[in-house]
Amino acid sequence: MRLVTNGESMALDKLLAMQTFVQVVDAGTFTRAADVMRMPKSTVTRMVQALEKEVGAKLLHRTTRQLSVTQEGAIYYEGALRLINELGQLEHRVAGATAVPIGRIKVEAPGAIVYSVLLPGLPAFFERYPQVQVELGVGNRTIDLIADHVDCVIRLGPIMNEMLVARPLGSIPMITCASAGYLARCGVPNDLNDVANHHTLIQIVAPSSGRIFTNTLEHDGVEATIEGSYQIAVNDSTAALVAGVAGLGIVTTYEFLVRPYLESGVLQRVLPEWQGEIVQAHVAYPLNRHLPSKLRVFVEWVGELFQQPA
Repeated sequence: MRLVTNGESMALDKLLAMQTFVQVVDAGTFTRAADVMRMPKSTVTRMVQALEKEVGAKLLHRTTRQLSVTQEGAIYYEGALRLINELGQLEHRVAGATAVPIGRIKVEAPGAIVYSVLLPGLPAFFERYPQVQVELGVGNRTIDLIADHVDCVIRLGPIMNEMLVARPLGSIPMITCASAGYLARCGVPNDLNDVANHHTLIQIVAPSSGRIFTNTLEHDGVEATIEGSYQIAVNDSTAALVAGVAGLGIVTTYEFLVRPYLESGVLQRVLPEWQGEIVQAHVAYPLNRHLPSKLRVFVEWVGELFQQPA
């Protein structure tokens, strides 16, 4: 599909023009859309202008600072999106379920998931799909998937972006624990007041804002926040785990991270009568996009991975 020029005339590939218009609306700017489609910005602009001429209506309001969709453009966007998705589904059906997934996908996930779940599990994925390449970014930042060319993200906690499809992966409990060495040195806390007055916490802060995370525990229907002094704060759950193993204090983190250390006795659970929060894990990808087979099989595999018994 291409824009064909013949002297001063221009033949419009209607489907490509529809896809380009949808991409411009989704991206919010011609520049971002051009980056995503790997086209010159001038080509994207001419294509949308030609589409407007073809349909006989102005689809976008353009100013130097802002891009907005006209009433006619909103109608055209919904119809074009539906047609593009239907075409993608048709191509998928024709290709058949036996089509071999191939190509590169770009994925981002927090370090806790990457190191403890994804990387240990990927050999099985590559054995099943040897022609798929995974470019794995370690991070938990807020990103624009389309602008950053990211196919999907895995997140711990709610997905607040309405432009993403979020598939639940499972529930992950939080566990409060400390190293055997720390407990031998400082004693085993009897209750939350004991923690607040006589113990040291390992604090986890948000990577982007530096805000300190608070952890809520529950016992017999009563909720309380675990509080105390701290000497070290980190912005990564895996770093907090290492700090806990090193005996730097009491840490509250994801159960799947500390499970091997609890089983070996390196870490010990504290305040076991108090239950930690339950965090929901999700895999998310852009809304209104037909999933190519390489991404579809990865999303399905991640779902299977999180459902495997501990």
